[in-house]
Amino acid sequence: MTLASTSTMARVGKRFWLIYLLLSAVFHLSWEIAHSPLYALWRSGSPLEIVSDIAQCTLGDIAIAAAAIVAGSWFTRKPFWPLTAHSALAVVTVLTGFLLTVAIEWVSVHLLGRWSYDAKMLLLPYVNVGISPLLQWLIVPAAVLWLTLRLEGTGSRTTKRTDA
Repeated sequence: MTLASTSTMARVGKRFWLIYLLLSAVFHLSWEIAHSPLYALWRSGSPLEIVSDIAQCTLGDIAIAAAAIVAGSWFTRKPFWPLTAHSALAVVTVLTGFLLTVAIEWVSVHLLGRWSYDAKMLLLPYVNVGISPLLQWLIVPAAVLWLTLRLEGTGSRTTKRTDA
């Protein structure tokens, strides 16, 4: 690999990160707004408290998204994973986000009492955490990764080599 192709790949990697995080923010914000009525704060909180909670949760989602994609990058051990490791990246990213969410939801609800669910929230048996945030972390990262790869033109199985 030449220096020029390494530089191009690094630019693609940075652009990929930016698009991934921006799309994550938009998709997670949308999900947070949509599932807000499944939390007790929706009924008891002021509009300002609800908006503040949605903003905080979305920032948390962005942090989880970043941690999950770093885990995917580390696991694949490929410095330019947007171009070379789609399947492994997707599996590790989604799984990491999902597992972090299970842990955060459980600790926040059952240990810290940071939030509680409305009676409408379906719960995952045995761990008693909400189904909606778990579905969020299966659906949103997969959709965002797919869309990011398509927008970047790195989602095809064949990648043109520019260093030949």
